[in-house]
Amino acid sequence: MLKAVRTEVIMSEVIEQTTPEAEADDAVETLQLTPQELQAKLDAEADKRVEKVLSKKQAEWEKQLQERLAEAENKGAEYAKMTAAEKAEADLQQRLDALEQREQAIKQRELSASVASDLAEQGLPVELADNLTAIGDPAAIKEWVSTIKDTISTAVNEQVKERLNTGKPTLTATNLNASDDPFAAIAAKYK
Repeated sequence: MLKAVRTEVIMSEVIEQTTPEAEADDAVETLQLTPQELQAKLDAEADKRVEKVLSKKQAEWEKQLQERLAEAENKGAEYAKMTAAEKAEADLQQRLDALEQREQAIKQRELSASVASDLAEQGLPVELADNLTAIGDPAAIKEWVSTIKDTISTAVNEQVKERLNTGKPTLTATNLNASDDPFAAIAAKYK
């Protein structure tokens, strides 16, 4: 297998590579490749890398699938061992859990919509709604919104004052009566 110590593409599409055996002799093997051959080698290398990543992801997916199947089998075995009353109770608990999850999702969407409208009313970017919704507590979110608005307003006001403050005009004496006054020279031409 060739180990690329130095790879360089020159105008004539020459690639220099050294083999591990030739390193001791400092010999360099030169391969002449056409642009099509070079592209074919690059494509083959890219294909190898993609295949490696895909096989790794395939193995991870299969592992997750096996874990889920084993978990489902365990739940099924436990469910089969239950009495009718226990099965009814387990079904009821499962429905309650699903209902609670839906309720939480609805509350989260309502909170997100509320935060987005509050941000819009305050003149703040609505994109902050997702980050603020993660806080969860509406009172804390309102506090953060007011803090953000105050901080942004203060920063904007400081920038405006800084840009409008050009400094006081300096009092310098003008020498309009001097002989080197350019306006006087132009005016003299028209007299």
